[in-house]
Amino acid sequence: MPSNAASRPQNVTILGATGTIGLNTLDVIARHPGQYRVFALTANSRVAELAALCQQYQPRFAVMLDADAAENLQTLLAGSDTVVLSGLAGLEQVAAHPEVDVVMAAIVGAAGLKPAWQPRRLASVFCWPTRKPW
Repeated sequence: MPSNAASRPQNVTILGATGTIGLNTLDVIARHPGQYRVFALTANSRVAELAALCQQYQPRFAVMLDADAAENLQTLLAGSDTVVLSGLAGLEQVAAHPEVDVVMAAIVGAAGLKPAWQPRRLASVFCWPTRKPW
C-alpha cells in the first residue's frame, strides 16, 4: 500500500460496475466510507445504470466502452464533476491511474484482460473475482 494509504480512504476503480460483482463492491465501499472512495466506474453498455451510480458515488471518472454510449452518459451527467471517457484506452487509463489504490476487475471474459492487467504495475491491490473454484 502507498505510505499515505492509512491517512486517507483508498481510491477504488471498478471495471464492470453495473454487474453483480461491481454492485456488491460498491455496497462494501458504501459500508466503509472512511476506508474506500470510488475513483472510477466503468460499464460496457448500461448507460442509465452507470449514470445512476455516478450520481450516487461521484467518481472522478466514468468510462463506457462504446463511444456513442459515452456521449449519452456525458449528456446524463451534465453539470457533474465526473469526467467521461470511452473505449479501451479509457479503461486502461482508469485502471493504471497513479492515484488508484485498488482495482476490482469485474469485467466478464477476455474483454477485461488488457485493462485489468494495467494496475499490476501501479495499484497496490488488484482484485480478480471468480465464481469457479480453482
